[in-house]
Amino acid sequence: MTNPWRVWKALKLAEHYIGIRYKWAGKTPAGFDCSGLVCELLQSVGLLPDKTTLSSRGLYAKYKDRTVDTPHAGCLLFYGRSKITHVAIALDNELMIEAGGGDSRTKQLVDAILRRAFVRRRRINRRSDLVAVCDPFQ
Repeated sequence: MTNPWRVWKALKLAEHYIGIRYKWAGKTPAGFDCSGLVCELLQSVGLLPDKTTLSSRGLYAKYKDRTVDTPHAGCLLFYGRSKITHVAIALDNELMIEAGGGDSRTKQLVDAILRRAFVRRRRINRRSDLVAVCDPFQ
């Protein structure tokens, strides 16, 4: 059963991180990549052990048995074409928070600025490569 308090806490923290720069392999508030952000949020509510870092594919492997049909608050959104390459967290059935816009070349603040790569709020359907929606709070 979904714990609404945990969902609320994770989403409040995600909103607090909006504007933090994207950093490839980043897993702290000094800079996040997509999976680093999601791991930080899940750790903050006790769903992942501290210091656990999983890739977007690793997070999917962990939560794929919790697939849901429709996104709702707290769901993880997995994107990719031939393999999963991105993960975000749903605010509701239309919006998500993601660390996005960067890639393996986004390692410095100037790189993030040039690519407009930050933690940000986006529409879920902005990307056409949604692979799965999973609820880690179930």
